[in-house]
Amino acid sequence: MRIDERAAALRRILEVWRRLREAERRACAAGLLLVGVVALTLTTCTPATPAPPDISGAIVLHRFINHWGDECSGDLQYNDIEAGADVIVRDGAGDIIAVGDLGAGEFTPGEVLHSWGECRFPFTVEAVPHSPVYQFAVGWRDRGALVVSRDELERQGWWVGMSLGNR
Repeated sequence: MRIDERAAALRRILEVWRRLREAERRACAAGLLLVGVVALTLTTCTPATPAPPDISGAIVLHRFINHWGDECSGDLQYNDIEAGADVIVRDGAGDIIAVGDLGAGEFTPGEVLHSWGECRFPFTVEAVPHSPVYQFAVGWRDRGALVVSRDELERQGWWVGMSLGNR
């Protein structure tokens, strides 16, 4: 539309507006205001999709531990359990949806003679996409996975604990 056509259209709208009585103008203005409020409400009241949660937790190793002072790592069949090892999160279909890594192992000596003690590795996996079911695996060896429902994780405050080795 050219400028002169736009000006002519605007003049026609203003002429119609001038012909309206005061009550009709108020009703028209109220209708336009209502349309604006409804449009604003629809854009601001639509529920936002919640941000993907960060999932924190720890894996505790009860046997086959190497330790030096307060630090530790896995040994023998658990030699893949160490600081920096992958924490792999899969959805219910088995697709990888997020990956984090283990923090430094913290050694706690056993209280009974000849006990192994334990080695605890904290972790956080950030921005894990939503899924009804999550599967957690640690390290590169195939030990299976810990399966946890979304509801259970929510009840636990997005925290998961895993344990390897006999106590």
